[in-house]
Amino acid sequence: MIELDLTVVQGGNKGDTLSFRLDDGDSLSIGSAPGNDLVLADPLVAKYHAAVVINENERPCLIDFGSQSGTWLMGFRIEGKQEPITSGDEIRVGSTILRVEYDIRGASEALDASSISNPLLHKFKGLPLPVKALLIAALLLLVFVPSRSHTTRVSQSKGESALAQMKVFGFYPGKGGDLSHPQEVRFPLQPSDALVEFDFMSDIGVTLFVDELPLTRLSLAPDNWERWAAIVPDHIRGKRRELIFRAHNAVGVNVQPKRWGVRNVRVSQLSPASLKVFEKRSSDKLLREAAQDAEVVRSNSRLPFTLLRTLQRLVATMAVRLGRPGRAFEISLASAEELSGAQLRDLLLRNANGSVEEEIMIDVIEAIRALDAEMWRAYQNRKAAALLAAKAKNYHEALTHIAVWKRVLPDENDFRSRQLEAEVKKALPKRVLKNPEKYLATSR
Repeated sequence: MIELDLTVVQGGNKGDTLSFRLDDGDSLSIGSAPGNDLVLADPLVAKYHAAVVINENERPCLIDFGSQSGTWLMGFRIEGKQEPITSGDEIRVGSTILRVEYDIRGASEALDASSISNPLLHKFKGLPLPVKALLIAALLLLVFVPSRSHTTRVSQSKGESALAQMKVFGFYPGKGGDLSHPQEVRFPLQPSDALVEFDFMSDIGVTLFVDELPLTRLSLAPDNWERWAAIVPDHIRGKRRELIFRAHNAVGVNVQPKRWGVRNVRVSQLSPASLKVFEKRSSDKLLREAAQDAEVVRSNSRLPFTLLRTLQRLVATMAVRLGRPGRAFEISLASAEELSGAQLRDLLLRNANGSVEEEIMIDVIEAIRALDAEMWRAYQNRKAAALLAAKAKNYHEALTHIAVWKRVLPDENDFRSRQLEAEVKKALPKRVLKNPEKYLATSR
């Protein structure tokens, strides 16, 4: 039996170690599909990408299942055959790097050095004693000095899935682009009601699916990155799903695929703590409660975001009742107008009396688009003001902008909050970052 540990050196949940026990003839499958022994939330990993198998000599070997992005062992791509793995080797599947360490139980591992036919060992024997000592010292440093990637454990937020941020996926030539997915890109979704946000650009038609169920046809965006949001309910509680971007692209000999791409994909859980209570209420009652909140939405800076999350959860609940896989829509900063509390209330109640639920959902989505566009405009204005203050060395004002934004948008997992703080802190000197309270307490 082999006790095998896989440590994530690069990728989601970096620093985590997963342990497996394998007997002779066993295999450990790696891929993005739920049926694998090791499921990786990496869009560059195929459904069934690779496997660690135990050969007839009771040694682990790596095999690739013909994946497009390939499987790499210690920097070399493996193709068509099993490659033996030495404990401590690193393998790469997609953009994820795993360190393999194993221990063979029930077999003697003590081997006489004279019986090992290794040319590197013979070269080592022929080296002068001082050189041997230096090599041994370097090896001990590598073994016993903890590396940052090995010891750092990046905690996975409960509110947000670990998905790619600014990286582009699809068929997008140019700096930071991707040419390996001319037809489709898949992202795993955790089992929960989810808000999926992403940027999209394309010269061709692209359809968004959830587990092969069409959600929407994304509109062409050949010139600019457009912001989109999708609300995807968890119809079957606890079931892992896939978000699929599928391009209507021609692929063949002497055919150049057209450009398309998605970037900055992020997923936030929408399931509230009181989920059962939320689901038991009728859509009409939930809508009228939201309309009451909308009427006073301008009385507190936090209320627009709170109302936004309430409406997003309402759409997820209504989609379940209608048997829909979800709803997706564009967030346009140019066309969306800021609505007053009374206008939001009237919009939500426009079709409340006796209308079909589909018409009500359309009104709720219109309110979501207006509120989300408002949040994005506020974010852009706040970030510009904070960066301008940092450049002018008005550190009190720069830090105040961050603090105010956290009150406006209290969800620490929201992309905008993290991005604002990260960008402003890059513009601040180290002395300010070491003691921000000192500068917040002063006016200059």
